[in-house]
Amino acid sequence: MQTVSPASARATRRPLRTRAGVPFWTAIGALIAIHSIGDAQATAQRTFVASNGNDANPCSVAAPCRSFAASIAQTNDKGEIVVLDSAGYGNVTITKSVTIVSPPGIYAGISVFTGNDGITVNAPSGVIVLRGLKINGQGGNVGINFVQGAELRIERCDIAAMRQFAINASLAAGASIYIRDTTISGSGTPVGSGIFLTGGGRVSLERVAITGSPSVGITILDGPDAALRHVAVERNDIGILLQSGFGSTSVSIDESRIFANRSDGIRMLTGGSGVLRAAISDSEIVTNNQGALAPGGGIVVQGTSAGTGVAQVTLMRTRSSYNVGAGLLAQYAGVAIHVDRCVVVENTGYGLAAATGATVYTRGTSTIENNIGGNLNGVSSYAGK
Repeated sequence: MQTVSPASARATRRPLRTRAGVPFWTAIGALIAIHSIGDAQATAQRTFVASNGNDANPCSVAAPCRSFAASIAQTNDKGEIVVLDSAGYGNVTITKSVTIVSPPGIYAGISVFTGNDGITVNAPSGVIVLRGLKINGQGGNVGINFVQGAELRIERCDIAAMRQFAINASLAAGASIYIRDTTISGSGTPVGSGIFLTGGGRVSLERVAITGSPSVGITILDGPDAALRHVAVERNDIGILLQSGFGSTSVSIDESRIFANRSDGIRMLTGGSGVLRAAISDSEIVTNNQGALAPGGGIVVQGTSAGTGVAQVTLMRTRSSYNVGAGLLAQYAGVAIHVDRCVVVENTGYGLAAATGATVYTRGTSTIENNIGGNLNGVSSYAGK
């Protein structure tokens, strides 16, 4: 029987080594550790940007990045990017769920230059929150461009001087956009809108101000189910444009002010097979159509001469006054408007007018008087509840 000496046994147990003499398993462990550190940096739950940051940093609070674009590359899905101090942080494309937040009192700027957009959201199932950002157009096209995503929340943001849209959103069925405590100014030149919303999703605007657009303050087109509350739309060309060429669009406007727009305060258009439903309550629509366009006024609702589109509008506890033109004008078959407990006074045209097949109904609970062109034209009364 063959025996093995102790020295031979020790030799058989000698650990494998690399060519450099480093034990094999030690080298493997080191490689794993290096990759783990890299992965941790690339998938941090919370990253930071600062004015003294560097995009080569790991975007930690001790070693922040300088730009949103660098920081988002090192932020994991459903993570956060936090702004530490005031500076400009550059445009960014978002392809995953993320929150970008600047605390109150800190200026987190994005300058948008010619041919560019400020923030592009292209995250098919993403939930994105943008809070406390200042987006300033320097010839750029769109401030926030919502290409696709499950949900976008815009809070405490200020967007100015964009050439096409301050906010542009194409909403797939089931998608949502929420805009809160946000101001938009001077956007929508030479064409476009301050806010442009289309598609089959849900829209909520609250405490939003849109001013100084040379085109339209808010456009809602073909499909959204939208709720606007405490919205101020002032000194634009058209204040609010609601349009449905196909499908169904439903909009409620509550406790809002549409003031001093060059053209109509609210313009509603239907065409094709479109169905537009709108409810306006507890709002002020005053001093609009300052450009004296005809036909025009505070609220103008137009179908088509073929009468194929449908517009169903309810006006409740709302004031339409001091507009150039009609307080409310409805045109063409398929347009039906009910007016209840409203004040329609001191417009230069009719108070309420229905033309070419449209129907306008009013109850005795409304005050309609002192309109220069006449108080009622083609208007019917209704009992209702």
